[in-house]
This record gives sequence, C-alpha cells and structure tokens, in this order.
Amino acid sequence: MRPEPTADVTDFIRPDPSSDDLQANYASGGGGYGPSPGATIQLTFIILLVLVLVGIAGAISASFGFRAGEEAAMDEWANYPLETPAPYAEAGQEGGPCAGFNPGLCERARTQKGTMDVARYYLRRGDAEASIGSLEKARRFYEWSVDVGRPVGAHASRYATTRLQFLSLTCDYDERSLARIARDNQANALGGRITTAQRQRALRALSHYVGDITGRQSRETREAIRRFQSSLWFDETGVLTSEQVVLSVCGAAEVGLDASSQNLLGSMYAVGLGTRQSTDKALQWFQEAARQGSADASWNLALLFGTQTTESSVLVCDADLNAERADSYLKDAYDAGHPAAREAVELYGEDTPEERWRNISGSLRKPEALSRVGKGCNPNG
Repeated sequence: MRPEPTADVTDFIRPDPSSDDLQANYASGGGGYGPSPGATIQLTFIILLVLVLVGIAGAISASFGFRAGEEAAMDEWANYPLETPAPYAEAGQEGGPCAGFNPGLCERARTQKGTMDVARYYLRRGDAEASIGSLEKARRFYEWSVDVGRPVGAHASRYATTRLQFLSLTCDYDERSLARIARDNQANALGGRITTAQRQRALRALSHYVGDITGRQSRETREAIRRFQSSLWFDETGVLTSEQVVLSVCGAAEVGLDASSQNLLGSMYAVGLGTRQSTDKALQWFQEAARQGSADASWNLALLFGTQTTESSVLVCDADLNAERADSYLKDAYDAGHPAAREAVELYGEDTPEERWRNISGSLRKPEALSRVGKGCNPNG
C-alpha cells in the first residue's frame, strides 16, 4: 500500500496577504495572488491612455477657454461708457492692471491670448459695429485696438488707425445722394458717376494704386480697390460700391490732401452727387484745391462766382454772383494753363467784368435749360 501523505494543518491555511513573504513573492514576480504580468501591462496602458486623453482635453479646453472668457469680457466692456479707456492700457506688460474691469476675466483673457490677438479682436469688433452703422461703438473698439496694439507693433492697430481716420471724415452723404452714382443711374450731373480715372487718382492719393491714370478698370485697379477695401471694414470684392466711391474721394481729399480729389469733392457737393448738396462745402473744397494750384478748381470757382454754374451743367442757385471775384479766379486758372479759361480770356478779355461773365455764361449753356440745385432754388422748401 502506498503510504498516506502527511500534511500539516498550516498547509490548508491561506497565507496572510500582508505578510512579508507574500510581498516578497509579488516583488520577485512570483505567483501567489497578485496580478499577472499581462494584467499589469494592460493596467499601465489604460493609465497612460487616460493621461493622454486628459492632456488632449486640457489642450482643447485651453484653446476654447479664451473664446468663452474673452467673449464675456468684451460683452461686459462693450457696455461701459464711451470714454472708458482700453482694458489693456498696459498692453506690453504681462499681468498689467485692468482697472475698472472684472479682474478674473481680464487676467484670463490676457493669459490665454496674447496682446496682438486682443488688438485684433477689438479691430474685428469695431468692424462688426461699423457694418451695422453703430459708428460710436466702432470708434471705441478701434481706439482700444490702437491703445492695446500700438506698443507691440500689432498690424491690427495700424488698420484700426486707418479706420479711425475714415470714421473722422466730414463727408455728408445719404441714400439719395449715393443713388445718383449707382451703376444703373447714368443721367445725372458729372455723367451720373465718378469716372474710373477719378477713382484711380483717389486710390493713388491713399497709396493703394501705383499705376498710371488710364481710366481703365485694369487688374492693377481692381487690386488697388481690394487693398482699399481691406484697409477699412469692407469685403474685398475689387468693385467699389457707391458709398466706397464717396469714402475714397473724401479720404483722398481730407487724409491724402490730393488737390484733384479736393476739386472733385467740391463738384460733388456743388451738384449733390454722392454727397448732400452744399454750396458752402463746394466752395470750401474748391478753394482748398485752388490753394494747392489746381487749375480745374480755380476755373470752377470762377464759374460759380461768375455764372452760378459748374462744368457739370448745373445751376447752383445759392452761389453768390461776384464778377470781380470771378475774374480773380479766372486769372489763376488762365495762369495755370486751363484751356477753357484761356479761351474765355481770349474771347472776352476786353469786356467789362459784368459783360464778360454774361457772355461766358451764354457761351457755356442757356441758364433756363440747366438743372437747378441749392437752397436758393426753393427758399420755402
């Protein structure tokens, strides 16, 4: 018979998991009741995967955190009085003061985005306000963009500066005056529109057009228009709207100090083309252009004071007749080589001032056949 195996009772007692022997067994990679090597690898992989996912989620959260925080901050700041300074007045200094604003939002926005991005944000908010006609809010956002971005040379602040210049233009226009230079309206004074050559001159005065004045809608002209549109808050279409035509001429006259554009703006005011009719503003811009040596402007002034007319076949009813003053501008136009002025002097130079201008008026056109503009045409209207 086979002998019965002997066994001690301790052989049937489960070892204490906390015992030193069992821990040594686990540490040596032995059996026992610990996890297998495969399970350990799986557990490690899961932990690493969780950490990676957490990191990705954190990155995504950081990238979108500025948007939420910034939107809330900007919406809050947009309701502050117009004289409120830019929230990032100390733009180049990390952690700079945000006096008067929610410090949590301010610091979070600063931390999550750089100063240049904040300046760009203000620029875009200004564009949004300008596009719906909220020009005072637009002006404030542009000013903030300049305050924030200028110390660090942000491009956004340069664009904002240009936009502020155009928001400060004094041109007075409305839907009715703009309609007169629309493409489908060709029967008005100055041909019903501003010519391509005149647009090229205005764009050149604003440093957007660098080619020759050809009067043709060339590729260079379209690119210049896009640059002009980009410098403001407009879509870059390469085609000027009626409002953009007026702004380009007005900008060239006021900002670019271009005599040709100043003379054109005077003509626009004289007849109410693209701008509200204003004889006073017409005289102002003609005189400004004449001071810069524009022969066309001197001739226009001579016509207004001598005949109450302009080169555009319009009778400006509230222009004061003054033959002597008309003669002084006629002489300036003659000296500058204006062909019409030279012809008038050759034909009527021996006449008295009153006769001269009566003859010049009759040679130009019959007053009764002219379109009439100005308050003097309808003093009770």
